[in-house]
Amino acid sequence: MIAVTLVKACGITRIEDAETACRLGYDAIGVIFAESPRRLDPEEARSIYRSVPPQVLRVGVFANQEPGEVRGLMEYCGLDLVQFHGEEDPGTVRSFGSRAIKALRPRGRADLEMMEEYDGVFAVLLDGWNPTLRGGSGTRCDWGLAARAAGSKRIILAGGLDPCNVGEAIEKVAPFGVDVSSGVELEPGIKDSLLLRDFLHEARDAAARREEARDGTE
Repeated sequence: MIAVTLVKACGITRIEDAETACRLGYDAIGVIFAESPRRLDPEEARSIYRSVPPQVLRVGVFANQEPGEVRGLMEYCGLDLVQFHGEEDPGTVRSFGSRAIKALRPRGRADLEMMEEYDGVFAVLLDGWNPTLRGGSGTRCDWGLAARAAGSKRIILAGGLDPCNVGEAIEKVAPFGVDVSSGVELEPGIKDSLLLRDFLHEARDAAARREEARDGTE
């Protein structure tokens, strides 16, 4: 299993929240270009990303948008990674190679088989199932399914994570990364600095405990 190396704050809508997350030590910042209460236009996103230091990954979230539009926004906003939350063709996702994250919302073991269609991407993000929302719903992902997937794939765990449960999630799932949005918000798109801080601390502490436990068994 792969120890956590990435903690991502998604649904950023304000420069001050991006700056806070970066100052605290988040590894990645996500801005949404798909339909969402947290959606930003390219100019707003570009302004936010300009405040992000080079060591922090800039992630853009898309859903069913044309590849040309995605590539244009990658260049305009300086995106490092693109995260696909729609029903994109696997070949389209794979065409972005190691700069792509594919989000899936598994409801059962059979859904995990879809991960095999995304070899070569940066990671697969597992989110909670919601019949109407593709992400940011606060619905918890099935940790049992996620743990099964994390045994063989680079998994970013999302869905219903917050400072109170991220430590337990990491201990049970052992994902490559964790992604938080609504779990650190005062309202959609407005992050709380204390929740951002507590989430990161809990994630780092749990990852360190898992690493120590793994070292102790080797």
